[in-house]
Amino acid sequence: MFTDCLERHVPMKRVKITRPPAPWLNDENIRDLQAQRNKLRHETRNTSDPTVRATYRELRNMLKSKIKKAKRNFMQRALSKRNSKAVWQVIHRVLKPNPQPLRQDPNSLNSYFCNIAERTVNATNKTIEELHAIIDSLEECGNNFCTLRPVAYHEVLREIKSLRSDCSTGSDQIPAKFIKLVAEDISSPLTHIINCCIEKEYFPSAWKLARTSPIPKINNPTTNNDLRGISILPVLSKVYEKLVLRQMAEFIDLKHLLPSHMSGFRKGHSTTTALINIRDDIIKAMNRGEVTIMVFADFSKAFDTVHFDIIIRKLHLMGFSTQFLRWMMSYLTERQQYVQIDDKKSGKLYTNFGVPQGSILGPVLFNLYVADLADELGTVCNCHQYADDTTIYNSVKPKDFQLGVEQMNNSLTNLTRWSDESKLALNNNKTKAMLITTSQMANYHSLRTEGMMNICLDNNNNSCNNNRNNKFLEVMESYKLLGVHLSNNLRWDKHINETVSSCYASLAILRKLRNMALFDLRKRLAETLILSKLDYCDLVFYPLPAKLLKRLQRVQSSAACFVTGKFSKEDAVLKLGWLPLLERRDWHLLKTAFKALNYDQWPEYAKLKLYNPGRSGLRSCSKDLLETPIDRTYFNIPQLNVSINYLKP
Repeated sequence: MFTDCLERHVPMKRVKITRPPAPWLNDENIRDLQAQRNKLRHETRNTSDPTVRATYRELRNMLKSKIKKAKRNFMQRALSKRNSKAVWQVIHRVLKPNPQPLRQDPNSLNSYFCNIAERTVNATNKTIEELHAIIDSLEECGNNFCTLRPVAYHEVLREIKSLRSDCSTGSDQIPAKFIKLVAEDISSPLTHIINCCIEKEYFPSAWKLARTSPIPKINNPTTNNDLRGISILPVLSKVYEKLVLRQMAEFIDLKHLLPSHMSGFRKGHSTTTALINIRDDIIKAMNRGEVTIMVFADFSKAFDTVHFDIIIRKLHLMGFSTQFLRWMMSYLTERQQYVQIDDKKSGKLYTNFGVPQGSILGPVLFNLYVADLADELGTVCNCHQYADDTTIYNSVKPKDFQLGVEQMNNSLTNLTRWSDESKLALNNNKTKAMLITTSQMANYHSLRTEGMMNICLDNNNNSCNNNRNNKFLEVMESYKLLGVHLSNNLRWDKHINETVSSCYASLAILRKLRNMALFDLRKRLAETLILSKLDYCDLVFYPLPAKLLKRLQRVQSSAACFVTGKFSKEDAVLKLGWLPLLERRDWHLLKTAFKALNYDQWPEYAKLKLYNPGRSGLRSCSKDLLETPIDRTYFNIPQLNVSINYLKP
């Protein structure tokens, strides 16, 4: 009924576009000049009169000037709109005028996406009857998450109003902005539909049809492996998933089902907190005179190879009831998808594995799927997980290095066994190793060149030295972990070099908009595309040497030059309302410290413990939970006064 109403009042029309649109050419004066130019060009080709040629060149140059001026005026008006989506469409049109279209066949690409698990882990799917038999064989235990409770009208209305208006349209072709316009009218029948589905432990099949959009992983994709399929689901299915997620989150937090070292898809956690935890452990090991053996484990197509029978058993062990498991089985199974590239659509195929990327419940289900990984690795090596990125590390004295290697190999053996049991494919080629130590200790010992060659993935639960089938890990001098380049001496030169190069490349592209964008838009672009890169995880490499900090400061000054249109120094940065890089990083440190002291959902591994400063001033450690009440008067950072002074303008 809703779709019929849309088709009656706002029918969808398809227009074939043969060239990029140029609305600025619709001016009558420009069209008249184009007609005169075409006439003179024809006369010029049929005559050798120099006067006609001179007239043609003069008219042609005048037309070019008018088109250039009209285009600049159109871009300025378009870039001055308040609709951010329309503004970014114009920006992408200017920065990428001729995007390369995808040439893949939708049917072959859809088959490739649907068969990822079969190719990666040689998986065989179970039928619905077999999954029902597994659930019926599970024993019900007390204090379970017994069933989904019915939802209320105000809950559905709240979730509808929280939808993004600019999200893509699913297979039902119902845009979110139209649903939000009639939120009060549609919430009551939608509440009835959702409650009926909850009562029957059912997820509607119409909401399980996904329109898959292939997103390129690289600039010029040539094979299907260079594309990642993102599922675009109906908007109303996201409302249903959000309501279920709220009830699941309450149970997960109540039972503490997710370990503290897991940071992905969790409120209050981020890549910054995860990297700070790893960095702090490494620095503490360095202060004790220890070296850190680190392995970066990589899983192939982890979200796409989740097995339904395994996740059902794992959810039951965590305390979810069989009633909820039946609803979850209805949610996961019999999902269909088709691939759409421009106007071309593939046929529909069933997906027998994995959680849909682009769904609301998918990330939470994957977290629950891999939550038991650290318990299988043992207590000797530390482990930190962020989605499918798993970092395992162990710190030992140089004299006990071989013992540390054996401990790491044992952990990797357990990791391989766990991945086989969980039907996840550990990518041997992308799993890397690193030995982190100080430069002074590296000159004292030769472990980097000799000892690390014994780190391997044990494929058959045998000794690494006795099994030729094992894969020795490549030892890296630097590794990009969660967007930050981690070096084997814990210096940040490589990361700063990469950041500076990326910022200058973005500035070079943004200069195409310098004459079209107004001041406010240029400032917003600089903050979005340049300063965001300077701010990303800046506390992980805090503090920086003065030499590296100056390089970052020059990038910020160059961004200010783009905004103001003239050479800029630190005073121009302040006039833009930006803190210079040193004070900006101090400000981020203060905000993070405040969150660590006051936010209940702040990660347990990043809690602050304050010490009596005495003569040495404040000392803080991002580990160790607070055991005594905090005396806030001790929390006084000297740079705070400087930051306040800079904020006064």
